Amino acid sequence: MALIEEIKALEQLWRQKPSSSDFFHLYHSSKWGERIQDCVIDGIRLGISEAIDDGIFYLEADPWFFRSGYCKARIAHALKSQKLSENQKELLRDVILKSLDSRLGNAEFREYARLAICIANGDFIKKLGERMDGLRTWASMRAKFIFNLCRNHAKRVTS
Repeated sequence: MALIEEIKALEQLWRQKPSSSDFFHLYHSSKWGERIQDCVIDGIRLGISEAIDDGIFYLEADPWFFRSGYCKARIAHALKSQKLSENQKELLRDVILKSLDSRLGNAEFREYARLAICIANGDFIKKLGERMDGLRTWASMRAKFIFNLCRNHAKRVTS
């Protein structure tokens, strides 16, 4: 099964019958379910490039099923300490910008915000600033939170 198809199958089963044996069978056997710690997160921590790419892919896919939010938070946490290519950083900046409007839980969002500190550039900060304008929406408050984290970190680094 292709990577994205496997993730989509988990999401579909979770939406249809979250307590079904079909879901839990796939969840326990899938690289993207119960085995994500061994197959992806530990590999990211070891600096294995395939695991880093898989982790970024998982964040881009933004799955929503049993424990997926915790997995996304752990992946984002593990990616912070890795040397990432500019292309990988750009993909992650896009993930973070998309997350401003999403249903992320607090732990997941906090890890995305901490990851943003490590990968921010001028264009990303500008896009955050644009998202802060306007009404006090959920997305604008999240954008302001990340913007302030990045700005405060930059001040500490340069002083």
